[in-house]
Amino acid sequence: MEFKNILIHLDHSSGCSNRLDIAFELARKFDAQLTGLFIVPDYVVPSYVEAQISVDLITDVTEKAVAKAREKLAGYQKLADDAGISMQARVVEGQVIPILREHTKYSDLLLLGQDQPDDPDNSSYGLADALLFEGACACVVVPHSGKLEAPGKRVLLTWNASRESARALRE
Repeated sequence: MEFKNILIHLDHSSGCSNRLDIAFELARKFDAQLTGLFIVPDYVVPSYVEAQISVDLITDVTEKAVAKAREKLAGYQKLADDAGISMQARVVEGQVIPILREHTKYSDLLLLGQDQPDDPDNSSYGLADALLFEGACACVVVPHSGKLEAPGKRVLLTWNASRESARALRE
């Protein structure tokens, strides 16, 4: 199987550097283009405090989050450039799952992080569950702990003897 465009979900979490290392290895192996998405989630204000929070405050918080994401993204882009990896990275504002789901339509592989309940910077809550089934490309969920090598040396196949399983195996 060839991977020409690898999509990676970038964030502030501690596991993101391992995810990026794996993406670099896969990009080298397949001579693939990396697309890095750093998604700044929409801030949802509960209705019971809506009246007390000004639009200016929400705008200010969003602008600071975008600036912080751009700063982190610049560091990731420098790592890619130093490693000789072609990576197009951008900050996007919105709902994380729908944005990633849309971008999987234009990618061959998606790299996600595993949920990290103890990491306050983790933005991977529920991503794996949603995108394994709703995404339009193959998905690799990188565990949050341990230093791992790029996947693909051992493949796990689940089989239920259906037409869909046979087709998935051939594709």
